[in-house]
Amino acid sequence: MGRLPEAWIAPHEVRELREITRYRHKLVGPRTSCKDQVHGVLAKLGVTVTCSDIFGKAGSAWLDGLGLPQPYSGKRQGHRRAP
Repeated sequence: MGRLPEAWIAPHEVRELREITRYRHKLVGPRTSCKDQVHGVLAKLGVTVTCSDIFGKAGSAWLDGLGLPQPYSGKRQGHRRAP
């Protein structure tokens, strides 16, 4: 016996931080995907982005003012409401 090394188990605080990090990573992924898809719709339509952050206050007003045809308008709105 005694031929296998002991396994290290992280302290409770470290395990909690790891769990929080995994959860945040899981939330950020879909949000990033939705933002990328909005940028993709704008690029597909040849719309030049004039804001540094189209998801900020001024950028949201700019996006609302765009007269995009369907189905792109619906896609833009759907992705902006997504998590």
